[in-house]
Amino acid sequence: MRVKLNECMRIFKGWKDRITELTREFWRGQTAQHQWKGKPFADSYLDSMIVRINEIFELRSQHDELLRLLSPEEQKRLNVDSAFNPFRKINSFYTNEYQAQNWLKAKAEYEKFLEPMEKEICQKLRKEIFSEKLTPSQLLREFQRWKGLLSKESIKKELQTERDSLLVQLSSDVRKTKEEFEARTGQSLEQIPGMEKPPQTNNVSDVISAVVWSRQLSQKIQSNQKVAQSLFGELPAMQRFDQDCKDICTSIKDFEDNLFNKWHNGILKALNDPNLKHKYQMTGQLMEFDYEAGGLLKVNYSEKLVTLVKDARMLAEMGFKIHKDIVAVTENAKKFYKEGVTLK
Repeated sequence: MRVKLNECMRIFKGWKDRITELTREFWRGQTAQHQWKGKPFADSYLDSMIVRINEIFELRSQHDELLRLLSPEEQKRLNVDSAFNPFRKINSFYTNEYQAQNWLKAKAEYEKFLEPMEKEICQKLRKEIFSEKLTPSQLLREFQRWKGLLSKESIKKELQTERDSLLVQLSSDVRKTKEEFEARTGQSLEQIPGMEKPPQTNNVSDVISAVVWSRQLSQKIQSNQKVAQSLFGELPAMQRFDQDCKDICTSIKDFEDNLFNKWHNGILKALNDPNLKHKYQMTGQLMEFDYEAGGLLKVNYSEKLVTLVKDARMLAEMGFKIHKDIVAVTENAKKFYKEGVTLK
């Protein structure tokens, strides 16, 4: 059911975005006869359907989580199967003014039905979420597993202490991560006593490995930030957590840019150096026999060229703009890359 609701939401939002885009930009540039004039078109029915589908999705999420949380015996004792009875009397997709009142009434009846079991729900949620010793990030994922139930105001209030505590832990964890990041990256890429150096990615340079590592760290922090915002957005401590996340992501971005500039300038310098340029060029045959070494096969595809191709590809995928001279070298090298690596 939730998959189908998600698909409906995607279609409705896509339709709304296209209409807005056409009437705000593209159709304004048409000839005078067909030109769109006035404000961008807004479909109130479409807007109300998006709101309604979102509400239905939240209710379904709560119900599915409730079934997952309670045992079959508990579901029977609490008569959970009857929870949706108020909605069976109406068409939930009607959004006109008359039906809107029926929808609000059905929601109120549903909330009233859940009230007697909310204490038990909270007790079981505490047991599910806090049954093991978990890190703040792991606790956040546990909270996310029960996002539907935790979005109910009454349950939010009952678990207020736990929610506040986790947000404080997350902020502390991010600040600690920032300190470790700055310590690990503050003295080039050499290993610091008591600290691990950025992990090495296969077949790329140390600099690119560090960029990949830092990008993954940034994405993890941003992911936690997004999840926390959806769960704890109304809490006062959320503002501090947001700022902590922004601070470390800014530091990571500066670190990435510095590493990229170091790599970029180093490669350009090598390409302009007669003594180093040949290591990044494909000249002559891909392979030949070295008779001076007893007729052994010699592959004219250097390790530096292999590394450069991979470095450039990974940096481009991460959104870095690479100089045209480097692009030209890597594009030429790609023509023989598969054969060169296989023969090596």
